[in-house]
Amino acid sequence: SIGYLAAGLAGFFTQLWLTDRASRRYGLASVAVMATMAVAVVLVLPVVWPSSWALLLAMTLAGGGASTANSCYSSIFSKATAPTEQGAVMGLCHTGTNAAWIIGPMMGGFAYSAIAPSGPFLIGVAAALCGAVLFMLFPLPNGDTKTATVGGMRRNA
Repeated sequence: SIGYLAAGLAGFFTQLWLTDRASRRYGLASVAVMATMAVAVVLVLPVVWPSSWALLLAMTLAGGGASTANSCYSSIFSKATAPTEQGAVMGLCHTGTNAAWIIGPMMGGFAYSAIAPSGPFLIGVAAALCGAVLFMLFPLPNGDTKTATVGGMRRNA
């Protein structure tokens, strides 16, 4: 439970200080993908260094990365949606996030007992990498004056 506390505090401080500054400088999509990739990298830590300290460090850094990525994804989806459909789209996005909070621990418990103690982390790595790659494959709609399309990603113009 100390890991969840550390993840929550890291998420709070990244949203308070880092997310806005980084997304203004590098663009929402670039920050979202980089934060998602950082989560994947950090989740490898408890696999290669199985200790309480590695777990605490991984939870802290993953909390900051996931918080940053989720904030950016929410902003991107909001900007890419017509004003009359924003409520439905944001509701769908948050329903998915809430479902992950329910399904994730169940899958993690199963992976821990059926695969190995590193199973939940490896599944998290795979999910983060898949999410980042899928996001890069689908170009975002144009029209945001603060960003320019670069491949499937956007960055500041």
